Amino acid sequence: MKPYILLTVVLSIGLSACHKHTNHAQKVSPAKVEKIEGSSISKVTLTADAERRLGIETIVPELGGSNRGLVPLSALLYDTKGTAWLFARSSEHVYQRIRVEVLDTLESQVRVSGELPRGGAIVTQGVAELYVAAFGAGK
Repeated sequence: MKPYILLTVVLSIGLSACHKHTNHAQKVSPAKVEKIEGSSISKVTLTADAERRLGIETIVPELGGSNRGLVPLSALLYDTKGTAWLFARSSEHVYQRIRVEVLDTLESQVRVSGELPRGGAIVTQGVAELYVAAFGAGK
């Protein structure tokens, strides 16, 4: 074997071995899905970076007065059985589905009934992405 070929092989092996040992990057999952105890619903916890990349936006709906239960149409999601859902932020970076009933549609908003969280935020952008994360599509 010619010396320059042997040198090339030795350097290639050495560099690949160094690369394996110097790559200490820890894999961080952008979403963590956990079942809510006593429920068939899961909660989704996102990293701050995942929230930003998904473009998650929320509003706090009014629970009283004439705007009671009024949310943007973009917040509403239907599953394959035709059930209507919203995603609510239960704590920082944590989201869960809430089953709702659509009472009526007013232009780009819908009036819903269900257990909306008092003072809690409803997701208006990134709803489909949260749904996919909750059900683990792509696994």
